[in-house]
Amino acid sequence: MNVRRAQYREGAGLLATGDGRLFFLSAVDHPCSALLMRAVSDERPLHALEAVVTGGVSDVPPFAYIETLDGIEGVVCGKLQVEVTDNGISVVDGASADPWARLSSSLDATVRVCGDAAGFGDLWIESGVVRASSFSWAPHSQSGTAAALTGSVEFRAPAAVRPTLDLPDNPESAVADSRRARSKRRGRASAGRKSGDDGSAPPVRAVDALVCLECDGLNPPMTARCASCGALLWGANSEVRSVKQPALGAIRLSDERVEFLDADLLIGRNPARFGIQSHQREVVHGIGDQSVSRLHIELILDGWTVKAVNHKQGPGTTVETLLGGSERLPAGTPRKLDHGDTIYFGTVWLRYDERGSAASAGAHAGGGRT
Repeated sequence: MNVRRAQYREGAGLLATGDGRLFFLSAVDHPCSALLMRAVSDERPLHALEAVVTGGVSDVPPFAYIETLDGIEGVVCGKLQVEVTDNGISVVDGASADPWARLSSSLDATVRVCGDAAGFGDLWIESGVVRASSFSWAPHSQSGTAAALTGSVEFRAPAAVRPTLDLPDNPESAVADSRRARSKRRGRASAGRKSGDDGSAPPVRAVDALVCLECDGLNPPMTARCASCGALLWGANSEVRSVKQPALGAIRLSDERVEFLDADLLIGRNPARFGIQSHQREVVHGIGDQSVSRLHIELILDGWTVKAVNHKQGPGTTVETLLGGSERLPAGTPRKLDHGDTIYFGTVWLRYDERGSAASAGAHAGGGRT
């Protein structure tokens, strides 16, 4: 999702669009802001948002989330109103329901923040993709009047935004079927080992990053605080740039090694047998254990997320979360990893640490199975 940041009459907010989704959040410095922004990037955004809203951490700031499926669906939370114009006009009031009010309409509808001011910017749906022109923050007062809704503030991308590079196809498409993926790897093994011999440069993977201008730290676009220095990221102290795919933390292996996620990792007894591409690195793990495949686990850097793919057919590979939940990792199906997730395969395991330091990875050293 692309994030646009701007000052508006009531403060600083975020507008994120893309992938058929739109999310407006009224505050960037609220304790729940980072959690909400992460939730809308989840594979099940409404479920993830509900978990944050009902989690009892603190009162969440007003927000509106809209997505396109067969029609327009979404939720409005807090003192925020959204006007939906379809066959008629209806107003969805986020303060009228607990935890939020739902909106639903057809793809022909226009969705906007409720208000009578001239030049009020709309959000519209075209070909199933959410697009945004201008967007006005219009909180309604406790008395229910809209006297303050004069003028509008347009959300513009920062001047320093650079064009996003054309990225290669999503690597997940090569792992839809585990056996077919293995066959493809064998077929391109020699080409992988000879990459660069023809003088051609490998494709560059790039992501949008929110750069903290106080420490030059790179952060996901939907971030409230800089992960490096802790500064609040809004206004003049941050900008969105297109940057080379950054490292996304590290993994700790059951033999006490730490491997940083600075490339896609191919993990198993002999991953190099199937060829190593320019954006990949092998991690030999599980030698002597025949229940571990030569290429068993692939960790893919996908923007600001890490996805795990199991390349071995059959049961025996599981993921255990930091809270103790456990589930099977089916072959060929990418699964997003969260901090602390541990993958068990054969008699070995690996644990994902999104903070990426050897010290923080070692803090969980005692969590592996024996």
